[in-house]
Amino acid sequence: MPAPQAADTSHPFRDRDRRQRQVRAAEVRLLYENANTGIAATIVIASLLAYALWDLVPRSIVSAWLVCVALVSAARFVVAHRYWRAEPADAENDRWNARFVVSSGLAAAVWGLAAVVLHPSGRPMSEILVVFAVGGVMLGGASLLAARPEAFLTFLVPTGVLTSLRLAGEGDADHLMMGFLGGVFTVATVITTWRFHRAIESSFRLRFDNQDLIDSLQSAKNDADALNRDLELRVRDRTAKLTAGDQRKDRFLATLAHELRNPLAPIRFALESLKVDTPPATAARAREVIERQVGQLVRIVDDLLDVSRITADKIRLRREPLDLARVVATALESIAPLAEAADLTLEVQLPSTPVWINGDATRLVQVLVNVLNNAAKFTPPGGRVSFTAEQQSGTVVMRIRDTGVGISPDVLPRVFDMFHQEEPVLDRSTGGLGIGLTLARRLVEMHEGRIVISSAGRAREPRSKSICRSRQCRPRRPSPLGSALSQRQRTFAC
Repeated sequence: MPAPQAADTSHPFRDRDRRQRQVRAAEVRLLYENANTGIAATIVIASLLAYALWDLVPRSIVSAWLVCVALVSAARFVVAHRYWRAEPADAENDRWNARFVVSSGLAAAVWGLAAVVLHPSGRPMSEILVVFAVGGVMLGGASLLAARPEAFLTFLVPTGVLTSLRLAGEGDADHLMMGFLGGVFTVATVITTWRFHRAIESSFRLRFDNQDLIDSLQSAKNDADALNRDLELRVRDRTAKLTAGDQRKDRFLATLAHELRNPLAPIRFALESLKVDTPPATAARAREVIERQVGQLVRIVDDLLDVSRITADKIRLRREPLDLARVVATALESIAPLAEAADLTLEVQLPSTPVWINGDATRLVQVLVNVLNNAAKFTPPGGRVSFTAEQQSGTVVMRIRDTGVGISPDVLPRVFDMFHQEEPVLDRSTGGLGIGLTLARRLVEMHEGRIVISSAGRAREPRSKSICRSRQCRPRRPSPLGSALSQRQRTFAC
């Protein structure tokens, strides 16, 4: 019993890490989106505060502080500008986050310095103005920097602590209370900002989860659309095949009726001539007609039965070592009357030495007769049908060539299909049900062989049908048949 395999637990962790990177990237992007707003607010508040304290605090100190504000604001602006130009990937956001935290720390130093150096002694209203300005900057920074904890902590804690310490450093009870309240304000601001950060983080997670769901639904929709298109094509192809099969069936039934009516008419005429006082010569001719036409009917019925047996896989081959020359001679005897009636020349060329093959004699003769009959039917009077057999590297290849009308390239791939006939059913003068070549191919395949046909097209000659490629065998040690293949020919194993 195979050991149980450990479940793959890395997939949830990979998804969690990917989601964390996406959320952090979105948070860093939000910081930089708010950066210019924070810079502008810093410059405005600093300018107003400096203007209010210009005559209360030494001007050199106010000017120096304004220069620090300008330098820090310029540095923050440069960092934000480079971020938007770089358009960093998710993997680079930690570096850009660190840069933003540094710039937040510089801003905190500037406003903490303001609480220390811009503190006019003996003027309570001015002190309250400075504390009020710093507290407002802290609240504004909390809303702009809430996307990342390290950003708002770096700004709020130093700014609030320095302001509280500066107030408590005065030593009197009022300033101690103000310093305590400043510390409480700082802690409350940090807690509130942290909750704001959690809301922002949850919002981003929900957005990305929804985006994944949308992508999943879109992918499923695309897959379903592709499946529907494939099913539609398959249904259309199947419908076309069924329609073509139904049309072939209709043509076959029309052809069958035509083929059955042809021998019945002479039989009926012959029977009428035998009714009363028929001269012996006329009676003999009538019997010959009946015998010939009944043989035609038997052949049609036998072909139909063979098709049914092959389709139901009920035909069993009786294999034995066969002399190729005898098989060919038997087939030529059957086709000779048709060739003679059509004024065709039969050319036969066999190997000089006896060739033995392993197969069912009756079925191989049937294959040869069907193919030769097809060649003779479509060769005009005065034409030629040639049969050759040759040995090639331990195999025997038989070919039939004729000077017939040829086969159209679009029809050539379907000549072995059941009931397929190129000409209109009732306009043909050659007869046949369109199952002879189908039977030939199935019987060849039962002998582990192949049969192929080639033609240069309609009104081209010669048309070439090669019959057989099979392995040779000796009378006492028959060998299995080989595969068949030949250019411009019908090929089958026998």
